[in-house]
Amino acid sequence: MNRQRFLLVLALMAIATLVNGAKTNQVLATQATPARQVADRILESEPVPPEFPAPIRIFNLKVDGKEISFDQKFAADEEWARSLSFDIKNISGKVLTRIQFSLGLRGSKGNASAPLFFYGSDTLQPGVEPAVRVMPGEVIHVEYNDKYYNVFKMARDRAGLTSVNAANFCIDALVFDDDTMWRHGAYLRRDSSDPHRWNVIK
Repeated sequence: MNRQRFLLVLALMAIATLVNGAKTNQVLATQATPARQVADRILESEPVPPEFPAPIRIFNLKVDGKEISFDQKFAADEEWARSLSFDIKNISGKVLTRIQFSLGLRGSKGNASAPLFFYGSDTLQPGVEPAVRVMPGEVIHVEYNDKYYNVFKMARDRAGLTSVNAANFCIDALVFDDDTMWRHGAYLRRDSSDPHRWNVIK
C-alpha cells in the first residue's frame, strides 16, 4: 500500500510540473510578443478643385477587413496601412492605361511619399505601349502588398515617425489612351514637340 501511495504521489508531482511548465511557457510567449497599440488613425483624401473632380471613384475602403471612410478617424494598430484595400471605378468615359497612387506622410523630419499602387505599364513615358486598358465603368480591386509596405516603412522613418496616425491619399497619375492625363486636380496633354512634357489644358 505504501508503495502504491508513493507512486501516486510521484505521478501527481509529475503532472503538476508539466502544468506549471506549460503556464510558464505561455506567460513567456505573451511577454515576448507585446500587443500592437491601437489608436485613432485617419486617411485623408486629396483636396482637388470641385470643377475638376477625379475621373475615378474610390470606394469600399477597408483596413483589416473593416470599412473606413476618407477624412474620418478609425481605430487600428500601427500596421494599419498593411491591410489597406479599396476598389476603383473608371468614371471618366475614356480608357485608362496607367494608374498611380501614393500615401503622403508628414513628420518631424519633413514630408515623405510612399508608393501605394501602380497599375499598367508606365505610359507616362513616351513610346511605352499600354499593358492594360481599363474601360469606362470597369472596377479594379486594390490591396496593399508587402513590397510597397516595406517602402512605406522606409518613408515613415524618413519622415521621423514611429507610428503613422495620418496619411494623405494621393492620385499621382491617371493616364488615358488619348495622351491626356489627370493628376492632382488638373488635366494635362502630352506635348507634341516634347513627348516627355505634359501641358495643363484645364
